[in-house]
Amino acid sequence: MRLNWLREVVRAAGPFATVYLDGSHQDPGATQAIELAWRDARAGLRSDGADEATLGALDDVVASIARAERRDPGWTGWLLVAAEGTVRLCRALPHAPDPPRARWAMVPDVLPALIELPEPVELVLAVVDAQGAEISVGQHVRQLDTGRHPLHPVHGGGLAHLPMRRRVEENQRASARRVAHALEAEVSNVGGDLLVLAGETQSRSRVYRELTGRARAVVEQAEHGGRAPGSDDDALAEEVARLVDGRIADERRTAFERWQRHAGGHEHMAVEGLQPVFDAFQAGLVDALYLDPSALAGREAWIGAEPGQVSAVPEPLLELGLCASGPVPSADALVRAAAGTGSTLHLLDEEGADLVERRPVDGVGAILRAETAGGTG
Repeated sequence: MRLNWLREVVRAAGPFATVYLDGSHQDPGATQAIELAWRDARAGLRSDGADEATLGALDDVVASIARAERRDPGWTGWLLVAAEGTVRLCRALPHAPDPPRARWAMVPDVLPALIELPEPVELVLAVVDAQGAEISVGQHVRQLDTGRHPLHPVHGGGLAHLPMRRRVEENQRASARRVAHALEAEVSNVGGDLLVLAGETQSRSRVYRELTGRARAVVEQAEHGGRAPGSDDDALAEEVARLVDGRIADERRTAFERWQRHAGGHEHMAVEGLQPVFDAFQAGLVDALYLDPSALAGREAWIGAEPGQVSAVPEPLLELGLCASGPVPSADALVRAAAGTGSTLHLLDEEGADLVERRPVDGVGAILRAETAGGTG
């Protein structure tokens, strides 16, 4: 799991107000219910020391959620994180929190949301035909017309039409190359995890053959969908959802196989146990963090101003001339360190536990960055 969306949040100076809010609008009195729940949470945060500027910033966001004109009929939760008078994060959750809660602390309380949120997949969807493609990235959709004509062969005519057929074939190949180059650029720009090719079969195959690099490595072909009116968009959406789920499962399996391969090895590519992982974060070595939240319940840590500055006790930080704040929950300190240093996070929850034979000591382990790992251990 990539934590890029948390990086600027955890790099802000604390303390933080973290609020898990039930923002669903299923009942007629939902707006009032949200406002009352926030009033209680606000009072608790204030009694714990939250400043009025930060609470005021949250007031505005909660009011917007409570009075939203576009109301989701399902149960929708919200994660809000604020500090220094600014709401640093406002993110929808797939389910309402049970129970809603709020915390004022030196580190954001984001681990419950990470357990709840689906794995993020950067998806590029291309529905292609002979003329070009409709390319979707997130909510952004653009039409690409390659401008190559003619693109359809003339049947019959014998040798007299051979030059025309060759011209059509070359235009088709050139159109496919242009679409492929556009898709390679999109995948590169967004760090695409999955490229789905849909649309007319022959055009799709031509584009597939032209793909190179990362786009070729992450591409999957879909059997449904097309640019022509009447295409089955629902069937395409279902197929894309299956491909996304499959990619998530593959990436999780690969991540845990990586831990199995390196844990206990002799190449010094992995460390495990609370203090060794803290030390690896302080040295800037952690590439991937493996974390079992339940194993760290009740364990505490001390943190410095930078996310990677973390220790089981304050003395190592103080000896380096750093400030030491704490104690804070170790799991929260580790998530902060991973998000702030660009490390990926892999949760050893019930699903993840089935993918590993050897669980890390203390419920926490790390794979080290290849360019620096050789000198550790």
